Amino acid sequence: LRLPPGVGAASQSLRLEKDRTYRIRCIVLNNNPFMISVAHESTGEIIVSDNRDWNQLTTRWGERIVEFDARNNALHSVSLSNGRDDSAFIDFCTLNEVNPEAT
Repeated sequence: LRLPPGVGAASQSLRLEKDRTYRIRCIVLNNNPFMISVAHESTGEIIVSDNRDWNQLTTRWGERIVEFDARNNALHSVSLSNGRDDSAFIDFCTLNEVNPEAT
């Protein structure tokens, strides 16, 4: 999932499994503010919403990592938003299941 310059929001639907932990990692340019949210697609219930600061990787790039638990087997909407069409450049976001045995 990407949020290129000139685009204010993007989303993608994904099937997540109940009682599994997931991690979203986004790479962002120049500490531009943006919101990550995950919602249950059929009910609209928000599972996680995050607009914290990012962790600096280089002088220009940062990352934000958000972890959450899926509450049921269903489609979920993963969304990125900066509220404007001209500010955030999110190069990419990935969503992966967290392996509890590896942590």
